Amino acid sequence: QWRYAWRDRFLNGQIASSYTAQRDGQTNLALSWTHSQQFSRNSRLTANMNYVTSTTLQRQNSFNPYAALATISSSINYQQKVGPANISIGGTRKQYPGRQQVDMNFPTISVASSPISLASWLSWTPGFNFSDNQSLHIDQPGLFSQRYSVNASGALDSTTVKRSSYQRSISFDTPIQIFGFNLKNTFTVNDQQNIFPQQYLVYPNPNDTSVHQQRVFASTFRTDVDWTPSFSLPAMGQGNILHMAPSLGFQNVDPGAYWVRTERTGGQFVHQSKRPTFGLGIAPTIYGLIPGIGPFSRFRHTISPEISFSYAPAAGVSDAYLAATGRTRVGYLGSLAQKAVTLRLTQNFEGKLKAKQDTTTGGQPAEEKKLKLLSINFSSLTYDFERAAATHRALSGISSDAFSYSVNSDLVPGLSLNVGYSLFQGNPLSDTAQFKPFRNSVSASFSISKEQNPFGFIFRMLGISHDSTAAPAGAAAPGTGPDQQFAQQVAAQPVAGMGSRNTLYLAPVSRSWSASFNFSSARQRPPVGGTVINTDPTIYCQPFRDPATPTSGLPRGAPPTTSSSTSSPARMCNWCATSTTGGPSSRSPSRPTATSPSRSRSRSRRSPTSSSPTTGARTARRRCRSAPGARLP
Repeated sequence: QWRYAWRDRFLNGQIASSYTAQRDGQTNLALSWTHSQQFSRNSRLTANMNYVTSTTLQRQNSFNPYAALATISSSINYQQKVGPANISIGGTRKQYPGRQQVDMNFPTISVASSPISLASWLSWTPGFNFSDNQSLHIDQPGLFSQRYSVNASGALDSTTVKRSSYQRSISFDTPIQIFGFNLKNTFTVNDQQNIFPQQYLVYPNPNDTSVHQQRVFASTFRTDVDWTPSFSLPAMGQGNILHMAPSLGFQNVDPGAYWVRTERTGGQFVHQSKRPTFGLGIAPTIYGLIPGIGPFSRFRHTISPEISFSYAPAAGVSDAYLAATGRTRVGYLGSLAQKAVTLRLTQNFEGKLKAKQDTTTGGQPAEEKKLKLLSINFSSLTYDFERAAATHRALSGISSDAFSYSVNSDLVPGLSLNVGYSLFQGNPLSDTAQFKPFRNSVSASFSISKEQNPFGFIFRMLGISHDSTAAPAGAAAPGTGPDQQFAQQVAAQPVAGMGSRNTLYLAPVSRSWSASFNFSSARQRPPVGGTVINTDPTIYCQPFRDPATPTSGLPRGAPPTTSSSTSSPARMCNWCATSTTGGPSSRSPSRPTATSPSRSRSRSRRSPTSSSPTTGARTARRRCRSAPGARLP
């Protein structure tokens, strides 16, 4: 390990390496490099690079289960401020324990600017973003992961098909404010390319869905080019209690991009139509005061509804555009006129604690403190009257495909509850979609510590004062509790050098005692029709239940099929989204997880860690715990 520091140039860092050789001939070279440099007050470079040649050997030689299952992450970022613009250039790279897959997001370019005043009545706020994502050596479930052939001896042999995925996106936002009127133009380009075979359902006659074929494409791609203009007017009238504001825009008839090209168009772009949309929204706030009881002098109930009405005339979508995205005109509802109402609701229940006499102010009462007892937020829900009339079904008028609500309270530190639903079986743009609400996610969490008094909510209800040094309730954001921070600190150790030695033990954090409780449950709506890939976690977790089971014995896929489902190792994939409609669907079992409390003592010393967070350890443990009998060594 080599450390360097050049104080006159405001740079420092370290380079570390390690080499492991086993008697069976396996070797592993681990490299780590951290660098920080301040070029000027407005420019800075930071890098945290980690690389190993054998992720399997790296995992086998790690005694800490957090480090053994953690993602090996690298990141680099350069920031520069030029006038009103902030420029950020960087990237990330991830390796996974025991796997060959590599995910890279490089380069990423972001340009954000504060409003530029071109005149007293004209301001411009441009923004630009670019990202290039690559997934190499994909080993996650899917069809055609093996190529079968007959070898020289006449036996059936198989070779692994190399699979990769590339995604590039460019967006340019140029909002302009003219005399208080906001004119927004957004340009986006998204390109996706999957270098592996995929099976799709193809309709030779777009007007007859009873005749279809299963076709296998050696590779698929999709390019979306879109332009979204919108024009919003200021609120009508001064002191408008309804906060009424009209809007005008030009939106695509189909929710997809304006220009699209796929493997089904031969690389040629096809486009849809745009139509004007007119909207009017109101966002009033309704208050209700309730006399207080006990330690509360008064309660306040606040209801904040957001109601908007939008209208768009009927317009057509070409058959070529629908065919490019794997759809047909049969049962298509996207070209209907829109007469939609959107509703979103937020409710808050607040209490004002009675003030006590303050001796430091001559007996004057202290300022009364407000406490948020309960906050309920509902996601927006849209109902289209034209769609309901066309399908002759009232429930088909609901055009939102998802609904969720969240509950928060200051009575318990960090208390958060989130529940999500999928509303339709099928695509809401098709008249065959059925309204079947399906709960697909539940998450709940709260945390307690010395700073966040575990009995604080009881003290608040009884009006008893507590330690003034305690952190305010609700300070811990959801998903960033002490337990997750502890896992990130341990798992993000460097792979080489002095810092890597700390991964042999569970290094506690430097703070007083704390405990966090988290529960989450995610499940997938069972897909119907087409080709379904079943993922079985018991196969993936077999080596964890029986260490004697060789990892190489795990099945890597299944032979091509067009009718029956297949089984593959259960590995969560971020590339499974197919480029067009009609591709295979992956079916995963529900994943309920519960996190045990984490504790630490203030007398513990902090161990050096790198700055790149990771959650791979916890994710991998949760997957395997969902399988019967699965245990980590």
